[in-house]
Amino acid sequence: MYNDKGKRAMDREAYVRSHPIRGKILALHEVDEGRSFAALALLRDLDVKDATAAVVDYHVRVLRDARLLPGADD
Repeated sequence: MYNDKGKRAMDREAYVRSHPIRGKILALHEVDEGRSFAALALLRDLDVKDATAAVVDYHVRVLRDARLLPGADD
């Protein structure tokens, strides 16, 4: 039988990964899994025009909620 719940989870992950800033954050994490996810630290390395620390922080929260990045307590 079709597993709709599993499909929604995959769709959610694809959606989360689809944003350019989140993709860049994930790429930085792949290179250095021990790096800081502090917004200002990421902002320097992302090379994204017109992004603020608040925007970067939002995208980190979205990635953590989707379990694509370790949480603050991990």
